[in-house]
Amino acid sequence: MKTKYIYIFLLIFVSSNSIFGQQIFSDNQFLINKYSLSPSYAGITGHTEAFGSFKQNWLGVQGAPEYKSLNINGARDEKMGFGAQMYADKTGIFSQFSAKISYAYHLKIDKDMGVHFGLNGGIYNNRIDIASIQTSSLNDPVALSYQDYHGTVLDAGFGVLFTLQNLNIGFSMPRVLGSKLEYNKDYNLNYTLAKHYQAHISYFYSNDILSFESIVVVQKTDFTPIFYQIAGTFNYKKIVWASVSYKKTNVLGFALGAALSEKVVVNYMYEFGNQGIYQISKGSHELAIGFLIKHNAKKEHAPSIFSDSKDLLLDVQENSKIKRLEDEIKNLKRDIKKLQEDLKNCCENNGSSEEIKELKEKLELLEIELKDQTSMRESEVEYEKPFILENINFETNSDELKSSSFARLDELVTEMQRRPASTIKIVGYTDDLGGINYNLLLSKKRALSVKNYLIDKGIDTTRIVAIGLGKENPIATNSTAEGRALNRRIEVSFSANKK
Repeated sequence: MKTKYIYIFLLIFVSSNSIFGQQIFSDNQFLINKYSLSPSYAGITGHTEAFGSFKQNWLGVQGAPEYKSLNINGARDEKMGFGAQMYADKTGIFSQFSAKISYAYHLKIDKDMGVHFGLNGGIYNNRIDIASIQTSSLNDPVALSYQDYHGTVLDAGFGVLFTLQNLNIGFSMPRVLGSKLEYNKDYNLNYTLAKHYQAHISYFYSNDILSFESIVVVQKTDFTPIFYQIAGTFNYKKIVWASVSYKKTNVLGFALGAALSEKVVVNYMYEFGNQGIYQISKGSHELAIGFLIKHNAKKEHAPSIFSDSKDLLLDVQENSKIKRLEDEIKNLKRDIKKLQEDLKNCCENNGSSEEIKELKEKLELLEIELKDQTSMRESEVEYEKPFILENINFETNSDELKSSSFARLDELVTEMQRRPASTIKIVGYTDDLGGINYNLLLSKKRALSVKNYLIDKGIDTTRIVAIGLGKENPIATNSTAEGRALNRRIEVSFSANKK
């Protein structure tokens, strides 16, 4: 009998122009999928992603809310994203369904800053299942009608998002239309949609192993006070993660998630509290599953819950190589500028001819290396695993090749002629005897000697990059003569995928 009166009480609420405020049911899917927060996130990760979730509130309480959702979003290009979302929830005799499509425009102001705009629109349906109530003993004409009341109207929302490096600040209106659903004019049974307002701020930090994201979500409707939720997520290599959240209503939530594969993730959250209906329930349970439908390896994208695919990982590694090359070029330009200043000062102060000669020689080598490194950056060449060029010998403390080296170098010439589309990188190394600058200069000279030999044999200079790394990357100990001899070497690597 008590259940009957609860239903009638809820009916009165709906009949009086919907005193309910929070008509849009919310879940915690935003912990792994920001698109569930706002249409402005559509396509922002660069991938095509789909998510589904189910939430059972207040387990053990009859007629407690149940919520289901399904959404998908992806990028058309670097500036536009699209998405679609559906949700359905049921609370006792009340149920609602919404389906919307989304469009987002991503405006990149500079490398670290962007503004993102999103719109969505679709339909909204609300239903009151009077037929399920057994109230023959009550004098209520609406309840005694045993009808299924429902109505459908247009629904729309928008969102705007500002991103600055790892900081996101967003504002959205999940519902902007105050449409009115007329169920039954005779009983004045209607339902008015309340406008919804939402703001959020999040910060993301990551390194090679661990990432952390904190987020605050604030919500408000025309008929309810401000509601807020605070959450934080720790993620280990996008393999496993854990979240904790707190809601204004003194509700705590704990979540665990994991990547089942590169394309499937799962997240479970349990919420509990010590106030209101949580005191008599077994808490709320929510399960979300995500699927990576398509990844975009080329687009610079916002963080995604999905781990990088192998192709995407290779792309990231290649970008890292390019970044190192750019840093080397920058350092070379700085060193050249300093040498030019030193040479100028030396000449103005009547420096010795030997000193001037040494400075000019260093400058010439750096300029050659700068040209080679710039060529590598522009071509973005990927090289195979390097190998040691055996039987290459130089005069002591000199870059002059011994005749015993010619046979092996001629074999290298033949190999390059057999692979006319390939380029090679020659790297010179020394042992650790002598100063750092001396060894670096000597290793560069020796690499250039090998390059010049190949050029004299008819190999195009544009196919050869020669650099010296001095005593770096030893392959043996420098504490013995045998080890030092192994470290004094020339390494060669062919460009990848060229025959």
